[in-house]
Amino acid sequence: MKVSIVIPTFNQGQYIEECLESVYNQTYRDIEVIIQDSLSNDGTKEICSKYALMDPRFHYCREKDSGQSDAINRGLARSGGELWTWICSDDRYNNPKAVERLVEAFKDAHTADAKAVGAFGRAYFMDECGKITEPYPQFERDIEREDMQMHWPLSQPSSILLKQRVLAIDGVVKELQLGMDLDLFIKMLQGGRRFAYIDHPVADVRLQPNSKSVKLHVATAVTAMYIVQSHFGSIGNPSQSSYARQLYYAFNNGNEEVEPPEAVRSEPEDDRTARLEQILMLRDMLERCEKLRLQRQERIEALTRVVTGVADKLPLTSLRSLLERRGFFKHMEKVLTNIFNP
Repeated sequence: MKVSIVIPTFNQGQYIEECLESVYNQTYRDIEVIIQDSLSNDGTKEICSKYALMDPRFHYCREKDSGQSDAINRGLARSGGELWTWICSDDRYNNPKAVERLVEAFKDAHTADAKAVGAFGRAYFMDECGKITEPYPQFERDIEREDMQMHWPLSQPSSILLKQRVLAIDGVVKELQLGMDLDLFIKMLQGGRRFAYIDHPVADVRLQPNSKSVKLHVATAVTAMYIVQSHFGSIGNPSQSSYARQLYYAFNNGNEEVEPPEAVRSEPEDDRTARLEQILMLRDMLERCEKLRLQRQERIEALTRVVTGVADKLPLTSLRSLLERRGFFKHMEKVLTNIFNP
């Protein structure tokens, strides 16, 4: 089975050669690599051109796009493989047999059950210099749609997908600049479909200062909660939601500690965290949406349903204390700008 690997990039010259080399060294040879470069000006062009000249499986497409999701879809349209994936240009495959093992896992799972539409393996976080820091907090079993409601149970670059199914749902949502993989996975898993897990290392995700996972970590968490709300009608039990925990801790990173009101301090730790994070971010996000007059009425309505559900459970004094937090409104305006006006 032929595998198409799309690599969206823009000004990642510092990292992209390591990414391309990790693909080039794969033992599975029936691959095509489609590099979507949005007119980088930092040396990326020279690096990509070198690989395109060196190996005919590498195709370098240099053209302006409207963002990462648009680049991914452009690469999808050019893909000829039966299996498909993308990997960001600052990430890497962490061993030469990564793609080979993914293909084997998919074949075995799909042969036994046609509802298997993808496969994934283990992933790890690495720092800016490429040093492994910790494992990705993923599930170590097959994944179904319901698993996505409260967790991000797999790392996108560690996965491989049935392209026919990706095309059936029109790829990723072009307007989403964050969380597009979460949205895609939820759609792919509809109808009782699943992703097969293989206990094998596949990919490393780089946490560097300019990566979205670092630079836009709060916006990513907010977007994830919106995506889950739009698909499931609810974010589920907030005290068990990894999205909610990510949002709370991301917002507090680098900020002074704020002592919760007594009404909230008396709650169990998980419940308190979930309550604080949701009311803190989602209620004011709705207000900011209205003030900025964003023309995304469906998103505002979805957020309203989420906010209403949690706001009613929080005492008014606690709500007032949260909304009076120093610097909060200024911070949220930046978050909203990143989500709605990338």
